[in-house]
Amino acid sequence: MVQQPYEPGKRKDYTSGITFDDKGLSKKVDDAILTAIKRQATDIHFEPMQDNVQIRMRINGLMEKVEEIPINALHNIINRIKVLSSMDITKSKITQEGYFKYNAEKPVEIYSYIFPCIFGERAVLKLQYKREISLNLDELGMQASMLENLKKALARQNGLILVVGPPGNGKTTTLYAIMNYLNTPDKNLMSFENTIKYTLPNLTQSKPDERTDFSFADGVKGMMDQDPDVALVGDIQSLEVARIVIHSAFYKRIVIARLSANDSINAISYLIDMGIQPFLVTASLNAILAQRIVRRLCDHCKEAYQPSPALLKEIGYKLRPDIQFYKANGCEKCSNTGYSGLTGIFELFTPNETINELIIAKEARKTIIEAAIASGFIPLKKDGIIKAASGITTVEEVLNCI
Repeated sequence: MVQQPYEPGKRKDYTSGITFDDKGLSKKVDDAILTAIKRQATDIHFEPMQDNVQIRMRINGLMEKVEEIPINALHNIINRIKVLSSMDITKSKITQEGYFKYNAEKPVEIYSYIFPCIFGERAVLKLQYKREISLNLDELGMQASMLENLKKALARQNGLILVVGPPGNGKTTTLYAIMNYLNTPDKNLMSFENTIKYTLPNLTQSKPDERTDFSFADGVKGMMDQDPDVALVGDIQSLEVARIVIHSAFYKRIVIARLSANDSINAISYLIDMGIQPFLVTASLNAILAQRIVRRLCDHCKEAYQPSPALLKEIGYKLRPDIQFYKANGCEKCSNTGYSGLTGIFELFTPNETINELIIAKEARKTIIEAAIASGFIPLKKDGIIKAASGITTVEEVLNCI
């Protein structure tokens, strides 16, 4: 007997006695998953249109159409996803979510979501690749001075490090690169996250369980009671979790947390608006690292050019007259896309006494940014422009993601 590569999610089974009329159509889901894993896609979208079902994947952060199939195949495709995810196949007018594993070379966790729309049910599969992380801080793409300042913040005995940015911009990878950097045998490392994407040796990991009363706040509090030297908190989404994180950062430990904020200054406002007193924010905070993911230009076909006056005006910085940027062309090496891989653009906010006084006084955002720039702060946009001028990415990639 051939071993099935799937492990269904542990939920109520609504699928007893179900068979498929067309094994070939339902196999489209299996084929799409295999293709996605091969190309390291993060999402698979099955999108019903008027006459067909469009299958698209998110690869390197961008959606790419893979195939179109007849609309009459939709029912079997959705049923296949529901069966794998242990969803209720008798209901088609509600949103549903599920989970299953695919046993490739390494297990892939797949989170599935069904959404009813006018041409039928739409499905999204989100793939989480569990693998031991190989990145280190030096490989993330930070400027040397920024990297050095981050390492100084991490070397302190206690305090809070925030990694911020919109969803899908590599915050988890950065968090685990930081954990990898701090991972030494003499430290107790722990993490609590909604989804565990990476694993590391010597790191105790946990996540909430929706089937029990083990909530996210309970998990974060319980983790801190285990006396970690380094604690990773997956997300700060409530005042209760924020208070636990801030309070824990005053003990002899480094707390690293993820926050969905546009930039470092916005992250401070987020915590204060949530209900954290400004003096507690400044007293606990070591650094805030904000980031975005951009596509890296293909080194084999990128082409230098002189920017137009209109582009220079849009950039908004005073640049040297002979500055060059680079554009994507496309070749066999990059599958004619002009890009090869991803990299990050960053800003590292490390508050000093002057900046802390401005935060406590609730001064305007502009005033705080000006004080930070005066002390060497490099905003996200400027870091991106430096990388564009170095031929790492394009100006368009930078401007589109800020």
